[in-house]
Amino acid sequence: MIKILNKFSETIEDFKQDINEPIKIFICGPTLYDKIHVGHLKILFFSDLVVRYFKWKGYKVQPILNLTDMDFKIIERAKEENIQTQDLINYYYNVFKKDIKKLNLNEDFILVRPSELINKSVKIIWDLVEKKRAYFLEDGIFCDVSFSKNLGKLSKIQKEKLNELILEPNEKKRNPNDFRIWIKVNEKNYELETVFGRGFVGWHMQDFSVVEHFFNGLYDIHIGASDLIYPHHEFILLLGEYYKEKYPIVRYFLHTGVIKKNGEKMSKSLGNCIYMDELYPKFDSDDLRIYIFKYGYKDDVEFELADLYDSKGIKEKIMNVKFNVSNKETVNLNKKIDDYVYEFIENIENEFSVNKSLEVWVKLSDFLTNNELDKEGINKAKQAYKIFSEITGILLNLFNKK
Repeated sequence: MIKILNKFSETIEDFKQDINEPIKIFICGPTLYDKIHVGHLKILFFSDLVVRYFKWKGYKVQPILNLTDMDFKIIERAKEENIQTQDLINYYYNVFKKDIKKLNLNEDFILVRPSELINKSVKIIWDLVEKKRAYFLEDGIFCDVSFSKNLGKLSKIQKEKLNELILEPNEKKRNPNDFRIWIKVNEKNYELETVFGRGFVGWHMQDFSVVEHFFNGLYDIHIGASDLIYPHHEFILLLGEYYKEKYPIVRYFLHTGVIKKNGEKMSKSLGNCIYMDELYPKFDSDDLRIYIFKYGYKDDVEFELADLYDSKGIKEKIMNVKFNVSNKETVNLNKKIDDYVYEFIENIENEFSVNKSLEVWVKLSDFLTNNELDKEGINKAKQAYKIFSEITGILLNLFNKK
């Protein structure tokens, strides 16, 4: 049984779920104003691993991959290119779909653009206004955080400290860290019109609207980067607290580390991104997956090209394994393969420690190269490779060739 850290209680728990009930997973995806870069791979590949593992265990999985499509960055990029924002969004949405196909993401992922759920967002915003949990100012509609009894529980930030973390300065706000759930826009190249006028839904409300639409506001796992715990994930929880009158609305947060370049998080705003088309065709999706999985999913990683070449070497090692046939029974050796499979699964089920599972796969390839096995042993080895591939998404078709 998989063990997961409960961020609210800070305890490791067995993940318990009725096998007939789908596991509802929300994934923080990229913003649709540029191409995928290496920094996105941490969440994308880790989410894929989580989905693959639960499917392998026999669960139904409902993974929602949210693609932010309302943001000032989109508006600015569209202005630079002298096109309508929707044309820009559609272009990068199609680019994203092509990229994730190259990355072999599981076909169960549901790609969502929050602007398509604008009516849901408007309904939620009106509800919060009527409850006096939100209020109008000249530049939009703000959510009043003072009614929350739980703000800070996820990030473990004290309320006194929260008041110092002012992210949207406005002298007219009721509280220092109130945030906009509706943002007014006057740009000519922006097309979205609602009962609130021209503008867009705030980032935190976008994600909550997706959760409300697909999961009725309550779900099992939220996967996102660790640097988004505050304010993003805290504010999603706050919106659930206000609208659903429940806290927390999600059972588990799985926070990934980030990919860094030159000591800083790889991001478009810093201009330190390594894009996918810079890496193809020298490196394929298996090389990239191994690169990400070599490290614990919670770890921050400094990007080095040499590290990618090392990952390619690991791929070639496990891919080019030799199955040496023995004419004698190899019962004891065959049992060793079972041990490798057990160790592989045990590591996955210990908070998705895929980095340790990958080490087991390498050890198995060494074992197979250095030993002769009878027919039963060869079949066990092929089955082990199949299990490892199905869960990690690495070398998915290799076992069919052996």
